[in-house]
Amino acid sequence: MTIAKLSVVIIGAGPVGLAAAAQLVARGETPIVFETPIVFEAGDGVGHSIRECRA
Repeated sequence: MTIAKLSVVIIGAGPVGLAAAAQLVARGETPIVFETPIVFEAGDGVGHSIRECRA
C-alpha cells in the first residue's frame, strides 16, 4: 500500500491515535498508524500533497 492510495494516516499509536483509528475502522475506512519517527515531505504551499515518505 502506498501513501498516495491511503485516505487517512494517523501519526502516533497512543490512546488518542488508536481511538481515532478505531473510529475510522468503524466507519469503513482503512487507516494506517505510524508510531516510529517518519519524515513526510509535502509541497511548498498550504494543502499540497505528500511528495515523499521515509523512515
